[in-house]
Order: sequence, then structure tokens, then C-alpha cells
Amino acid sequence: MAQRRRYPHHCAGVVYFRDLIVWPETAVPFYLRARFTALQEIYRFLDSSRVYLLTGSPDYEYFEAEDDYHTYNAAFFFRPFEHSFESHYKITLVPGSETMPFKRQFPFLRKVNVGGGDFFPGTKYTVFKFKVEVKPGKFDGEKYVEILTAEPHKTNIGLSAIICYESVFPDLVRRFISGGANLLTIITNDGWFGETSGPYQHAQYAVLRAVENRVSIIRCANTGISGFISPTGKYLTRAGLNTRQNKIAEIPIVQRKTFYTRKGEWLGNFTLLMSLLFIFIKLFGYFVQMKSAGKKK
Repeated sequence: MAQRRRYPHHCAGVVYFRDLIVWPETAVPFYLRARFTALQEIYRFLDSSRVYLLTGSPDYEYFEAEDDYHTYNAAFFFRPFEHSFESHYKITLVPGSETMPFKRQFPFLRKVNVGGGDFFPGTKYTVFKFKVEVKPGKFDGEKYVEILTAEPHKTNIGLSAIICYESVFPDLVRRFISGGANLLTIITNDGWFGETSGPYQHAQYAVLRAVENRVSIIRCANTGISGFISPTGKYLTRAGLNTRQNKIAEIPIVQRKTFYTRKGEWLGNFTLLMSLLFIFIKLFGYFVQMKSAGKKK
């Protein structure tokens, strides 16, 4: 069901488009790069539908110097009429589940199997660039008003994929926005949590990331909470736990960057510094007091 959504007044100047499909982290549980038939089916679908696609998929790369393959937890981005794709590799991996810590320093750790993967971390904060046709509008209070005199035009979209528990780390997400992203997707497999409070807590982290950077987020989860989140942190529409649904929404693209996006974790670092300084002053005062007490004796 397609619905127009409402936002507060300060999101004025937003634009809408309906040209992107997002699949979750484990939507493709095989090496899509090596599956020619599957790729051809995707290309045909995108060409006929004229839409973009972002999906999770494992990927690999061969390093001749090491005579070894590195595997990655990846996101693939497809464009219509371009029979190729771009990839992004997850940067922050789950220790023990996706990788063994310190395996580069101690290669024998790669042989330790605890039931997880042997992925390597990515190093790039990838932003997928594309253009879509939009019709501008603004918000009068909470009512969206199209600018009827404005002609549809092309606008630049910078899309980044946050994979699974990377959404827990605010500074990591901020770096994608600083690098040019104005729309985020969070693709995840929350099946690890079962029917505990975990999937709900994990989904709420997306709200914080949206508010911090004033960016719309498309969250697509396998067995978890999926939905569209506005730049003010409201779930515009969502699919509940363990439900199979296709959700459609129109979401705003805010072109400006927040103070947090531009400046980063200065407040947290300043608070930590002041806390350490306070502890040092208290300890220094304590030792001075003890020394004075010793001299009086």
C-alpha cells in the first residue's frame, strides 16, 4: 500500500521518489557474483520495472599475493539498464559470529570454528550515487503540500548501506553521511535474537541514527522489524516481527547536514575529558591532604 506521509514543519524542502527496492542482509544466501542465472533475472526485473535495487549478499575477493580468498558480508547496488553492480563491504563485524578477532595477526585463528563466518572487514564508507525524478514540496505544519508550479526534475541521491549491528555505532553511521549520503538503508538479519526483546531494541537504534543526522532510513530485516523512518525518528510504516510483507512509502530527502554530522563526537569526547580531569583533581587533592596530614603527625 502506497501512502503519503506527514512530517514536522522543519523538514521543509524535501523531495519524494519511488524508485528503490531494498532487500535484507540475508536475502541472497549465496555468492550472487558467481550466479549468472540469478544475476540475469535481477537485470531483467530491474530493466522492466525501471527501479534500483539494494540487497545483502556474501561476496569474495582473490588476493594473488596471499594465494587466498577473502570473504565479505556485502551489500550490492543495482541500476536499471546497467548489467553490473557496485558493492559495499561491512566494516564492523560481529566478533566470534562473523570473524575471529586478531586473525590477521594470528592466522591460525581462522581455523577456529565457533559456528560463525570467516568474513574480513571492509574499509570504505561507500556511497552509491544515482539520480531520480522528483516533484518538490514543503510541509505546512504536518501537511505535505506539493509545489504545483514546480516541474519534476532530477535530483542526486547518495545512498549508503548500514549492515546489521553497525547501526549501534553513531560515529560509523555519521561517516557515511559526511561522505555524501542523504539516504540510509539498514539491512539486517535479526534471526539471532529469536522472539526476545533484541529485535525491538535493535530496531530502535535506527531511530537514534535518523535523528542524529536528520536522514530518512529504510530498515529491512530478515525476521526483524522492517520499516521507513523519517528524519525526526518516526516509523512511518513498519512490518512486525516474523511477518512477511512488502512495504511502500514516500520518504523525504533532506539535503542539509546536522551539527552532529559535521562535528561528530566532540560532546562525548569533551564530557569524557572533563570526567577524567575531575577524577584527577579529586585524586590530586586527596594525596595533598594525605601528605599534609602526615606532616602534622
